[in-house]
Parts: sequence; C-alpha cells; structure tokens
Amino acid sequence: MDVTLHLEKDGAFAGRPAIRHFTLDALCTMFGVIPHDRHTATGDAFITAQVFLRLLRLASRHRRETLGRLAEPFPVDA
Repeated sequence: MDVTLHLEKDGAFAGRPAIRHFTLDALCTMFGVIPHDRHTATGDAFITAQVFLRLLRLASRHRRETLGRLAEPFPVDA
C-alpha cells in the first residue's frame, strides 16, 4: 500500500484512470492482471506477486530502484 501511495505522489499514475482506493482488485484492473482464483490463499498470493512486479517496474521508471527509495515518503530529488 505504501508503495502505491508514494508512487502516486511521484505522479507515476498520471495519465491512467483514477483509482479511489488502491485495492488488489483496482490494481489488477490498472495493470491488466487477470484475478484468477481470487479469494484463495494461493490465488491472492500469485495475483499480489504479479501486481508487485508491475509496481516495481513502474517504480524503477520513477527512480525508486532500491527498497530504501521505495520506502521514502516524498518524491526523490534529481
């Protein structure tokens, strides 16, 4: 959740349809992840991993390539 909020502040979601709540279902829609086996332990874990990989790819485009940078609450200066 924090990763999505930090990326939102960085403008990483600009140009995409607005998300009111960063839920797993909303992130699946945003990233085109098919929520197969939703609401099962293995299904939700797999879907979460798929969304997280897409978030990491998006984060790297906004200079948040390390765990420390992902956790920073404010946009990273150039």
